[in-house]
Order: sequence, then structure tokens, then C-alpha cells
Amino acid sequence: MGDAPGLNVLTAKCCACGRPLDPAGAYKSLRLGKTESYVCCPMCLDALQAGLVQRRMMPESFSDERIDVLVEYLPARQIGGDYVHIKDFGGVLHFLVLDVSGHGIASSLVMNRVSAMLDRMLEGGEGPRELAGHLNAWMREHVRDLRLYATMFHATLDFAHSRLLYLSCGHTAQLLWSGSRDGFLRLESQTTPIGLFDEGMFEIPDVGEVAIQPGDRLVLFTDGLPDIERPGEKQLGYDGLIRMLTEPDGEPTAESARRLIAYVQSLGQEARSDDVLFVFAEVKDTAQAA
Repeated sequence: MGDAPGLNVLTAKCCACGRPLDPAGAYKSLRLGKTESYVCCPMCLDALQAGLVQRRMMPESFSDERIDVLVEYLPARQIGGDYVHIKDFGGVLHFLVLDVSGHGIASSLVMNRVSAMLDRMLEGGEGPRELAGHLNAWMREHVRDLRLYATMFHATLDFAHSRLLYLSCGHTAQLLWSGSRDGFLRLESQTTPIGLFDEGMFEIPDVGEVAIQPGDRLVLFTDGLPDIERPGEKQLGYDGLIRMLTEPDGEPTAESARRLIAYVQSLGQEARSDDVLFVFAEVKDTAQAA
């Protein structure tokens, strides 16, 4: 423990658990940007550092000649169980969103292990149905007694064939804005979450397919986003999510996506009962190959 002379005695709180700090006994933590962060105990310091590592494992937003991708992650606590894997293999862009039940240390450990498995499986040429089967088998073997499970949404943007291939295992419906339809298409779950049932009872669905064109936008997220609590109002929900994404021009844009995330951040961590993961991807050119 160390002295923290710069803390306000009346307002200082642990940046990990939120409990009031004793400035004379505050455990000095990391320098985050231009500010010093303080925690109340070594355990909270570990949680803070683990959260920083986890967030740095998330893919960054990027842009190339084919697509613009925005990625945001807001955990309910310092660490959580949401993850997105974005990888290009042979000009085909893979998105895999995983949401492990709970939002604490156990969920984070499962997420970290699974994320390490994904690259190997994708590099080995495994498709989404094989991924779902192997992840289900791993969770049943290692964490079934903890009653942990995961929802998964896998999307493949095949630019050469102007198509989106997707598979969803218990995941909240994802959204595809289609210019040809002038509206959102809901990409619904096709089976149960991963880790609930053994191989013989876990039904792996067929892969869905949707045509895409330049200007289409893929909106991926975990259920913590529509479940956001708004002061004096009901949860954000799908209607609120779509309304915020399509204001003011009637269609989703990168600017409206950033406004949505800024709004969620403005509500504070207490509004998030679950982790929030959000990906906004706008297709620019389906003819390009990486």
C-alpha cells in the first residue's frame, strides 16, 4: 500500500470495484493516459491490469479498400467474457463473435483460452460448422461443471462472390443493412448456445447465405448492448438500437455508430449489467481481394 496525496477524500473510489478509497492506504496502480489510477487492494490491481490486457487483445478498428470496420468493447466489470475475432484468410474476411456467460474472471479465462484456439482452427481451414463443434466439445470437457456456456456468431464476408455466410449458435440476432432491401435484415440464431449439450444433442445448423453489395453494413454485437439500462426508461432494445443507428438520415453510418457508443459510455458503467461488444462494418467494394 502506498500514500495517494492527490485523492479527494470525499469522492475517491477504487477504479476497479467502485468502493470508497482511504487515501492514506490506497494501493497505487497504473498510469492510464495522463492520470494515475488507484485501487483499494492488490486483488483489484490484478483485475485492472487483467482488464487492460484483455482489451488490448481485442482487434482494432481498421479500413482497407474493401471495408471499414469499427470495433468497441465496454466490459461490465474490469474483465469480461465477450470477444470478437477478425481475420483475413485468402481474401475472405472472418468475424467470430463469442459471448461467454457471466462477466467476470471465469468468463474471461474461458474467452482467452478459446480465442487462442481460433487462429489454429481457422488456419487449418475449418469452417464455421467445424468451429462450433470443436468449441462445444471443448466447453463440455472443461467447464460443464461450472455451468458456463457461450453464444457464437460467425460471419464470413466472401468479397469475390459478393456474399455473406453466417452461422449463429444461440447468439442474439445480428443486423445486416442491405441497400437492395432498404432496411435491416435480422440474422437470427439457428441453434442452441455452445456448451449446453453433449455432441449427440448439440445440433450444428447449416450455414446461412445472404448476397451483399457495396454500401451494405454489418452490425455485430453482444446482448449487453440492447440490454443497456437508460435512466427513467426501459432498456435500449432492438428498436432503440436501430433508431439510434439510423438517425438522422434513415440509414446506419459510421458516424451514427460512434454516436451510439458515445451515448452508451455517457450512461456510465452502472448502466451496463453485461459486457458490451460492438462491431460496425461497411462494405466498400466486393470486387477487391486482399
